[in-house]
Amino acid sequence: MKKRILKRCIAIASFALALVFVNCTKDDFQESELQEFTLKITPVVEKILQMGFKLEDIKEIDNFYIVQGDIAFSKSIQDDNTKNELYAKNSTPSSRMLQPAGSYAHSDELISGLNVQDITIYSEISTLTFGDPWNDAINNAIYEWNSSNSCVNFRQISSPSNADITIRNTTNSSLFGYAEFPVNGNTAPVLWINANYNNGNTSSSDKTNILMHELGHALGFIHVDQTSSVGGYNPFLPSLSTQGSVMISGVSNILNRAPVLTTNDKLAVEYLYDPNNNCERSITTNSGTINGPSSICRNSSSSTYTWSGTGTIDDWTGTNLTLTNETGSSVTVSTSSGSSSGTLQAIQNGNIVASKVIQINSGPNISGASIDGPNSMNTGPFYSELFYVSNVSSGSYTSATWTIYSFTFQNAIQYFQIDSPAGNNPLNAIVTANSATPSGTYTIACNISDNCGTSIVTKTFTVN
Repeated sequence: MKKRILKRCIAIASFALALVFVNCTKDDFQESELQEFTLKITPVVEKILQMGFKLEDIKEIDNFYIVQGDIAFSKSIQDDNTKNELYAKNSTPSSRMLQPAGSYAHSDELISGLNVQDITIYSEISTLTFGDPWNDAINNAIYEWNSSNSCVNFRQISSPSNADITIRNTTNSSLFGYAEFPVNGNTAPVLWINANYNNGNTSSSDKTNILMHELGHALGFIHVDQTSSVGGYNPFLPSLSTQGSVMISGVSNILNRAPVLTTNDKLAVEYLYDPNNNCERSITTNSGTINGPSSICRNSSSSTYTWSGTGTIDDWTGTNLTLTNETGSSVTVSTSSGSSSGTLQAIQNGNIVASKVIQINSGPNISGASIDGPNSMNTGPFYSELFYVSNVSSGSYTSATWTIYSFTFQNAIQYFQIDSPAGNNPLNAIVTANSATPSGTYTIACNISDNCGTSIVTKTFTVN
């Protein structure tokens, strides 16, 4: 132990005089902005070095040290001293282990089992509107992390006052984003995203990958391709099982991947936040009910749900749902999630007192539906054919319309007469091709609508 202390003191003393270096993680910083600077060895830098991070991987900006391109550490030693080993997993400061490269490693401290089940996010870089590119990316990233079989549940909210994480814009052009590790059983309060990274030329997939990656750091994950002495790593996933992981370092690696968690990403978060061991909420049955619609429309107006039971609700949580206007007796629910369902829960005294599964619809369910009819037809007023949609129940839609198009002939509908409803059934159509119809391939489509949107079923046919 004395030898280790002596070596460390000598190293720190020599570094403290003056250290000039060039950050070598080029993927995370624009090459033109790489510059030499003097790094002062502060107590926080010492702690970063104790974690096994390399000195050359530390960059100083504003009130933070940025490590490996996007892991943030507050410059205030008081912030770091708030860490609570109660929330560590299989680790104490004296028992840190070396993270093998290619493994899923995590920080000294994680989010508590109670807090990780409802992590609220407020975004300053977007609006809660479908079609807002950053809002869509946030929802996609939330959906991916929530889809793991773990205790993790993120959700967006409309007010900053109740946010666990506030997403803020960073104007530092060399960074695509950065995030801190958990502190005292909670997420760090702010996650930074460069909304104008690469002059705003980031695709929807890029945006989703950036947010998934930074939320991974907020959960406590360290880069899978780096070596450091950390809180621990997943002993059940073999080394080099991290190929394609969202937690790889380097912006070019993060952006050039499908915007989804890999199977091993999900297994890694399930290990950290195991629902069998780490979720602390209990479910109290028959305490009351949540009243409201059993289904809602995706990307549409919101619905109100109310509590019917003893006392008032301390908190509402939702999986794949956006919650606003929360009170002790009601909550407003909407969603743009890609999931087919969501779960709304009412919390009293830290326990779930009621739960409701809500179906999320974007139009009629036409799975298994098809258009039946001829594969070819002749032209002329005396040749008509019947097309009809099968495997759609009559009560599952409000209207149906028909059209015909072609990738070869513009405005193909001009050549056809469509009579629908046929036999008083809007899913039936009698089609006649006039004598001027060009021979070729066409597509007939039935647009089936309900209050949530429109689903389309198609069939190709030829005109002789």
